[in-house]
Amino acid sequence: MIINKSNPVQIDLANETINTVRSMKILGVWVDWNLRWVTQVEKSIKKARSLGFALRYLNRHLSRDQMKRVFMSHFVSRLMYGCPIWGLSITYNQRAALRSVYYKQIRLILRDFKLKLNRDSL
Repeated sequence: MIINKSNPVQIDLANETINTVRSMKILGVWVDWNLRWVTQVEKSIKKARSLGFALRYLNRHLSRDQMKRVFMSHFVSRLMYGCPIWGLSITYNQRAALRSVYYKQIRLILRDFKLKLNRDSL
């Protein structure tokens, strides 16, 4: 497959045509035709939001240390996968969207921990 939008190129290799695509996944990282990383950021946010539901459930049943380990190993690793490749070239809005999802989960974990402390201290 060739990533190209503006000038469609048709290449035949061994009697098979190689198609032009807008984006493709290479080793778990989505590469857009113009290297804007829109698909990568959208997919990362979507995956992180779906993991957020699991984190909310686990937050009721795990200790704070266990939640930190789950958060770092499952949530952050999926949200930031491939970041050395695309992290420096994303737009301000894409960075803000990633940051928003990240901080939302941190607030959830810390808020619930603070509420448990307040209830226990009564």
